[in-house]
Amino acid sequence: MAIALEATSSTFTPAGTTSISVNITITAATDMVVAYVANAAAAQPASVTFNGSAMTTSIQGGGNYRIGLYHLLDAALPGAGTYAIEAQFAVAPTEAAIGAVALSGAKQAAPELTDSTFRNTPSSGTPLFVTMTALTAGAWAVNAAIIGGSTAT
Repeated sequence: MAIALEATSSTFTPAGTTSISVNITITAATDMVVAYVANAAAAQPASVTFNGSAMTTSIQGGGNYRIGLYHLLDAALPGAGTYAIEAQFAVAPTEAAIGAVALSGAKQAAPELTDSTFRNTPSSGTPLFVTMTALTAGAWAVNAAIIGGSTAT
């Protein structure tokens, strides 16, 4: 079965708050949800949850700007519907973003390839990039980046 994109959702808040959330709609076919949380703080979120259940950390990195990817596999997902993904911070960051993708046909295992290298590109106009080689044919890559004063993508 090929991997398919079921849904996406994201939001950004420039105000200092100790939580941020976004809703995502999943279908009966959804078998993996991947979320990113990006923030301007020196620490990762204290927790990232999907419908109140803890998401598994895939990767985290960063310096003054932090970013992390989190996932939840089919066995932990509820039935079709719209659910909240929420990140809680111990200290309110000056800005934060959260987003998610819902996938179907995804392998039911932890991500096989991760890269936690934090690339700090000065405002020279040089694009951000990551070079990755998939370990499995047909694999998808989910990546996230944050730029100070902007939203994550």
